[in-house]
Amino acid sequence: MGLNGFRRSAGKRNGGLWSVALARAGAVTGVAKAGSGEYSTVALSNGESFAFYYCKEDEARYTEKVNANGVVTHELTLVMERMDPVSARAVNELLDASREDGVVAIVRTNNDASVLVGWSDWFEGRFPLRVHSAEGDSGRSLSDVSAETVVLRSIDTDKAWSFTGAL
Repeated sequence: MGLNGFRRSAGKRNGGLWSVALARAGAVTGVAKAGSGEYSTVALSNGESFAFYYCKEDEARYTEKVNANGVVTHELTLVMERMDPVSARAVNELLDASREDGVVAIVRTNNDASVLVGWSDWFEGRFPLRVHSAEGDSGRSLSDVSAETVVLRSIDTDKAWSFTGAL
């Protein structure tokens, strides 16, 4: 296959995430493709749905790193304001999901681009996101903001594909 090159678009180039929606990977019953490199639908088993995780503004982040062997590391960092029982419950839910099936995420950037993370067609979805680390920080002084930071990670051989569907 030949190279197609890259041409800059006239669209927005702002960083940051607009929304993050997660579902248990074991609940995924099917994923529909919209075209080459695009997914349009994620079907979940009865009673399951995507849950939104609202993060501290300008703190959530999604990165992809490809090494020389073509292995892609997907990393989703969620920063939840306040280290309290509500955020602790959310962290525990993610830890439990990681121990079981892992999670898949639909990540929407501030540029209105969405990707499906934690699903790999080549490996039939067997490389979901799992908690890599979780850290609660109370801060030291009254002016510090307390937060829970969770890093979800998966490794496969493809960059994340676009998601064109609606949640």
